[in-house]
Amino acid sequence: MRLIPKKTILWAGSLAIVLSLTQCDLVKVYLSQALFPAEVVPFPMGEGKTVSYTVDSWGKKFYVIYLNIEYTDWNKAFIDTKGHEKIPYNVSIKCYHLKDGQEILFYESKHSDKTDERHWFNASNGWEPIHPHSPDASGMSSALKGFDLPYGKYRCDFKDESPSEIKANMKAAGIVATYLEISPYIALFR
Repeated sequence: MRLIPKKTILWAGSLAIVLSLTQCDLVKVYLSQALFPAEVVPFPMGEGKTVSYTVDSWGKKFYVIYLNIEYTDWNKAFIDTKGHEKIPYNVSIKCYHLKDGQEILFYESKHSDKTDERHWFNASNGWEPIHPHSPDASGMSSALKGFDLPYGKYRCDFKDESPSEIKANMKAAGIVATYLEISPYIALFR
């Protein structure tokens, strides 16, 4: 009877461990974030623009749409938040699965300060501005929506239909800029 060499056993065992870990959501998300960091795209609210954001999913993962908000300083972001709920916004989102030359709509919604249960500018997560407008800049992030995306290419279109006074309200609240990000997320409780 011939014994299996130790190298073969170690190699097979390592492969089995790696394959089992890649099935774990925690590992898939961290690996995806490390290898393919999410793009942060400027979303200048109050200008009536439509911004498109593409996502390449390399395996089924839960993704979340974030509105990232840059403030002039830490105080405006975390302490003096009274002006945040006064910011009027109106945005429509359409997300498509791009497959075989077709655009298949899989998510559509409209968001407004008048109808949303939670105001977009009441952000709850810290966010580090990538290219801050000032040395004292601070950031917050607000999770807007999440969904499972299997392997494939996707695009979400964000259409800003906010009233023009949003610019003055954002300035009064200390907001310098807004950005979009669609990133893998570890959804422990859904």
